[in-house]
Amino acid sequence: NGILRALEIMQAKITIKNIKNINGEKIGDLEVKSSKLKGCELGKEFPELMIDEYLILSIAAAFADSPSIFRGLGELKVKEPQNNFNEKVNTSMVSLYPFGISKGSLESLIKDSGASIKVTDSESSAKIILTTKSHYARKPKALENAQNLGIPVHVLRKNTKDQLKKFLEKYSAGTQKIRSSSAFENNSAVNIALEELHYGIKQLFDGEHRVELNAQNSFIRRLQHKAAAKEGVSSISIGEGPNRRVVLEKVW
Repeated sequence: NGILRALEIMQAKITIKNIKNINGEKIGDLEVKSSKLKGCELGKEFPELMIDEYLILSIAAAFADSPSIFRGLGELKVKEPQNNFNEKVNTSMVSLYPFGISKGSLESLIKDSGASIKVTDSESSAKIILTTKSHYARKPKALENAQNLGIPVHVLRKNTKDQLKKFLEKYSAGTQKIRSSSAFENNSAVNIALEELHYGIKQLFDGEHRVELNAQNSFIRRLQHKAAAKEGVSSISIGEGPNRRVVLEKVW
């Protein structure tokens, strides 16, 4: 965990006890004692271990006995405004990359359905990839690369409007359920992660045996594990550092 490593460098007195593994996640109890913090210099590799936690770390640094320097924080410049509704709606849109799917028909159906999806031309920036059974069977490099990045791939039987409509209906139903029930509806990052989880669960019920979700921080992964358990779905975390992600598996 990035923030614990940073606090250790600042000579914070933190001890981790009762360490155990749940859903592939290492958890434990923290024993924190009053300590005299020292300023530190964190390199560009630390944002890969944490980003939101820098706001908390800055408070600790303010009480240190010497200055601290945090490098590589360009991502903080594009954090979403908390009070701009229109921008929050835009950030909650899920990017979809169509592989072997009619882009024009898809965009038209997305507009008609009102689904929170935008079509992207880059598979690496997509949150979901949509393709057909025939294209998937060819095992193209683009889909293989996407799966290696942990991007979920949804496979349609055919590239027809009927199949596209069914996909959008299932996706919209899933995201609507999450939006109406989530206790974190003001946090779009959590919303998107839980929407993806719910959609992944629907994929399992539709016949998939294993669904990999996008990489998330430890807090969001914990929420995903809890939500999966409530639905009776097995989940485990895999990967390291910024690529650590939740995998859903069919056990019935």
